[in-house]
Amino acid sequence: MKMARGCDNFEILWSRENTGPYKKYFPVRKKYPNLPIITVDDDSTAYPHFMKTLWELHRKNPDRVIYGRDGKPYSWIGKRSIDCVRYGVALYPPGSTYDLDEQFGMKYFKFMDDEFMRLLCLLNRTHYVSIDANSVLIINAFAQDKAIGRVHGREFKEISEMWGRLGHEHPELKKIWVENRKIPN
Repeated sequence: MKMARGCDNFEILWSRENTGPYKKYFPVRKKYPNLPIITVDDDSTAYPHFMKTLWELHRKNPDRVIYGRDGKPYSWIGKRSIDCVRYGVALYPPGSTYDLDEQFGMKYFKFMDDEFMRLLCLLNRTHYVSIDANSVLIINAFAQDKAIGRVHGREFKEISEMWGRLGHEHPELKKIWVENRKIPN
């Protein structure tokens, strides 16, 4: 709340629907479709400079999503691909995500919003700039996500099952994401 003081453009939106982590992005996109959207995990403490850091990166890269990552490169995805997983924090430029809603995300990815946002950007062919999430947030993303996975009765191995189910039920989307994973960042 300290950041909100003296900021004319700061607003907290309340969601009537319980869409879990999806309510930090979709209600804002509906209300402000032409503005960049910053999302932050609610269980992380942000450093005072985090918004400035994201905004400066956005100004240099206005068409790219700014992704927080957990400090490790994604060698399993490929350094040159547009495919990337968000951790902790992100800035989404207007029009950077494919047009699917939070109900679709809840159906296929449950509370794994990072994976759903990954899909939306991948389907949209959105390029990204990544920053170490630990440079703007006090977070241990990997340990935190693993703990959350246990609480919700799932482990990381189930992520591939979620993607598999989506691909089986929506082969047209699978075709797009498989092709787009080849796109260099």
